Amino acid sequence: MKKEVNLNKIICTNIDYKVLSFFYSSQNCIDTARGVSAWINEKRADTKKSLDKLTKFEFLNSHKNRFVTGYCCTQDKKILKRIRTFLNM
Repeated sequence: MKKEVNLNKIICTNIDYKVLSFFYSSQNCIDTARGVSAWINEKRADTKKSLDKLTKFEFLNSHKNRFVTGYCCTQDKKILKRIRTFLNM
């Protein structure tokens, strides 16, 4: 991660929290915005916005092909530790 950011400033909506929690609890999961939105029961556009934000700050990774973007949890141990502390897990 380029610069350590405060998770309390990044996770500012319930959707952000749900997305981060979903991927932290399913660290081997790769899913699309459509799939994640179904899992967390939120609108796809709002979920996509959150996914892109969390990817920008390297809490998630994105894998793109010409048809779809898949998202997964980072594998960076330092970031995972910060997420675990933030989520109180």
